[in-house]
Amino acid sequence: MIRHRILSATAPRGDDAWVQKTMLVRRGQQMRSELDVHKWYESEKAGCDIGLHRATISYVMHQALLRRE
Repeated sequence: MIRHRILSATAPRGDDAWVQKTMLVRRGQQMRSELDVHKWYESEKAGCDIGLHRATISYVMHQALLRRE
């Protein structure tokens, strides 16, 4: 039931179509693509699927280190 509420809350409705065109949504989609690539590389290094949660933590830490340098 909670999953249904989350999905229905995030699914674009006809009157919310403009939201999909915003820079925030586009950046989120770009970050998801970067995360998917990062997850693939890290999974290859580990020899197994590391999962989305571990990949997200690794991605955020990696990005923080890059910005710090």
